Amino acid sequence: MLAFALCYVAAHLALDLLDERQADAILTYCEGHLNELETGA
Repeated sequence: MLAFALCYVAAHLALDLLDERQADAILTYCEGHLNELETGA
């Protein structure tokens, strides 16, 4: 799941659809909630 999020955010960052602050916030959230995201809880 985290690998997908990283690729997705990196693509959006490269296309200027996100700025670095937004990308950092998304990835920080994903890292902090990895267990919940993987189990669907």
